[in-house]
Amino acid sequence: MRSDSGNHAQSRENVEPEESIRPIPLAAAVITLAMVLFGVIYLLLYEPLDNSQWGDQRTLADLAGSKPVAHGQDTGMAPRVDGKALFTAHCATCHQATGQGLPDVFPPLDGSPWVRGEARVLANILLHGIRGEIHVKGKQFQGEMPNFQQLSDAELAGIASYIRGSWSNKAAAVQADLFAQERKAARGSTPLAGEAALEALKDTVSGSGQGDATSVKPVPAQAAPMPPKVSGKTLFATHCVACHQATGQGLPGVFPPLDGSPWVRGEPFVLANILLHGIRGEISVKGGSFQGEMPSFQHLSDAELAGIASYIRGSWSNKAAAVQADLFAQARQASRRDTPFAGEAELRALRKP
Repeated sequence: MRSDSGNHAQSRENVEPEESIRPIPLAAAVITLAMVLFGVIYLLLYEPLDNSQWGDQRTLADLAGSKPVAHGQDTGMAPRVDGKALFTAHCATCHQATGQGLPDVFPPLDGSPWVRGEARVLANILLHGIRGEIHVKGKQFQGEMPNFQQLSDAELAGIASYIRGSWSNKAAAVQADLFAQERKAARGSTPLAGEAALEALKDTVSGSGQGDATSVKPVPAQAAPMPPKVSGKTLFATHCVACHQATGQGLPGVFPPLDGSPWVRGEPFVLANILLHGIRGEISVKGGSFQGEMPSFQHLSDAELAGIASYIRGSWSNKAAAVQADLFAQARQASRRDTPFAGEAELRALRKP
């Protein structure tokens, strides 16, 4: 009885599994191999494996970068700059990390003849900005790029060298001396007048080898007599619509909306300072957080700025009162700053004098 019972129990047991009988499923093996190959290819193509010292060994001082240097100040040593980091901070919002820009809004830098070509032309674009029509890779772009005169010569050279040697661009690096030379040669503070001014600048370079940057006239603040009544809508279309769009909705995740923005509808003195000095850093609008840089529009007259402010305060769903030119004259006198506001915190600290 006992023996028969033991045999019956053993007959119910399953055979011990072996790999030869039940191997790893083929699909699981293929997926695992594909993930390993993807990781290896990604590391080889996208990660620098030849300079391990840039791992976690960087100090806070290294990450902070060099301190701002006054224009023309001799520090006795070449400042250390990271062109890629500067590009990310000042340029990537519009031109994108890929250098492809935004179609029909901001031109690409990858493959652009204005980037790959004569370094002196690129230096003037960065120093003075550009306003008007420009063609890149067979496409036309209309808008305004701000100047970056607030950056040091070494920082500008770092940006220029980075974009001239990135993506498919293989142009030579640029030295800081070129920017120092161009600062002295051209005293203007208004943007270059589109592609025509850039072509003229190229002609001065090819014609003499040196060229006089003063022969290229930046756009005057008022190139033509303005009628007594300034068209805020026209000015908005010229200077602001590329980023904030004709609908006032901006570009999601990139440029904040103006429609319903408390910074537009609220205290006009704050809006006046934003237009006059620009803003760089984080700002919150309608529950969304935006990180980037808006240029200064100090080159526009008080009447023109008041026209833009009045238009956006009374358009779309905004129903705020118009703004007078006197407010901008007052804001200019109250603040002589030449750098953008450092994000939302500085705007909240603003008080009308």
